[in-house]
Amino acid sequence: MYRRRFAQSETLVVAVDSERGRGNTALPGWAAEGVGEQWDVWFSDVFKQRAAADDAAAPREVAYIALNFNGRSIGSGIGLPALDELLGSKLPPRAAIPTGDDKALAPRDAPILECQAAFYKNLLSGDVKAMRELLASEAADAASVTAALADGGRLDPWDSQLADGSRPVGLTVVSRDVSFAADGATAYSTCIEQSENGSLLATQRWARAGEQWKLAEHRTIPFAQGTVAGAILMCDSRGCVALVNSARR
Repeated sequence: MYRRRFAQSETLVVAVDSERGRGNTALPGWAAEGVGEQWDVWFSDVFKQRAAADDAAAPREVAYIALNFNGRSIGSGIGLPALDELLGSKLPPRAAIPTGDDKALAPRDAPILECQAAFYKNLLSGDVKAMRELLASEAADAASVTAALADGGRLDPWDSQLADGSRPVGLTVVSRDVSFAADGATAYSTCIEQSENGSLLATQRWARAGEQWKLAEHRTIPFAQGTVAGAILMCDSRGCVALVNSARR
């Protein structure tokens, strides 16, 4: 879902599923494929080392490596990283972000874009009732928000998020795109929020509820040329939690 953002960062991310055999087979939806024996050897060694460290056969896993615009590795690991955090903290865009929407948008994307537009309308107007109607049930709440609360994070409910003086002012949304999970019951939208305070990469996760789409998760992180993100905002039906990078406090 972040293919467009990686392109804006001039970055390639290669991901390989340990159960799909050779390292030159990338997972669907990622930005690049590793081709050739060197990729095979590298990924095979990563999975073998993980299995040896666990003293057992490794379960199905994913390994990734991120390469920046000049071919240098700027991140790698086992498991899927929080991609918006990777983008915001290490992979800011290399040029000004075009304001136009993704050219690959299709008719099936329209309902998600309409829901995204409704979300921002409610956010800017402070319409708590309409926002609650757009939110998914607690069953779809974000694991990241739950983890942040368990670690002592402070939850700001939507009533306070949308109150006068708390909600954003003068915010515009550009560079929209949409993607769907394979099951068809989950969709994602991303966009760039622009205001006098800077640019944020925003991500929404949508859950299908009958014939409607409901907002299950909303995340924002700074994303602009020369910017290293120092905080991230995560929201679900309960409200929002802001986390600050301790190294930048």
